[in-house]
Amino acid sequence: MLVPLLLLYIQSEFGTREGIAVPLPKLVVTLAAHEKTGTVVSGQLVDVLKAYTDVVHNFYWSPSKGQNDFAIEFVRNPFAMVMSAYYYHRACTEAIFSRPALGDDGYIPAIRALVGTNISFCKKLQSLPRRAGLRLQYNFTLQYPYPELVASLKAGDPLLRICLGSWIRDTPGQLRRISRVLGYTKYQETRILAEIYRLKRETLLHNPAHFSGYDKHYREDVRYLRQYDASQSGALLSLERKLGCVM
Repeated sequence: MLVPLLLLYIQSEFGTREGIAVPLPKLVVTLAAHEKTGTVVSGQLVDVLKAYTDVVHNFYWSPSKGQNDFAIEFVRNPFAMVMSAYYYHRACTEAIFSRPALGDDGYIPAIRALVGTNISFCKKLQSLPRRAGLRLQYNFTLQYPYPELVASLKAGDPLLRICLGSWIRDTPGQLRRISRVLGYTKYQETRILAEIYRLKRETLLHNPAHFSGYDKHYREDVRYLRQYDASQSGALLSLERKLGCVM
């Protein structure tokens, strides 16, 4: 198994730690994600990287200071995150959000207060006019996973912070960043990339619900969410600036 390498701290484009490789004792790397920031992608990456590195998956990432030191974290533009969650939850794809809230431990109290207890979250979204549904998903996102993303930013820079949009647009380029951090050879990187593409094809074939299909209202909806956020706390606009992830 390849011994991972930690990089000397250098401030990079995404505020993460990339620089000159310095060998360290064997360590465990966490592939981290949040709700709708790349849980499937990061899980696939774990499946591939475990042949080379001692790696674990955490898709409820909410680190305290110091826990980010050996993490590769997937994040996302917060407005793209809300839209992806809106499409996904409205489709009643996930069983837990297809049941009434009641006392289900999948619904924290604040979310039960938003949704009500006699209707499922997905049916609630379907019952509302589009903009009311967007506001509901926006408020849901402020309860989860927004606090976890804020906690991660406060915890300090991870080994890498990868924007999901950048990964989708340029998987080879983002994998090169991972390879530099973990010390992979070009040959290993090529094999990893081929396996990532294979897993993506399998997921598209067998579980396409994990890949959001945006409709013609997407851009208009994003503009509305930006205006709505600005009229409220501006929390997502602030998070967008801090993450640096483009749409």
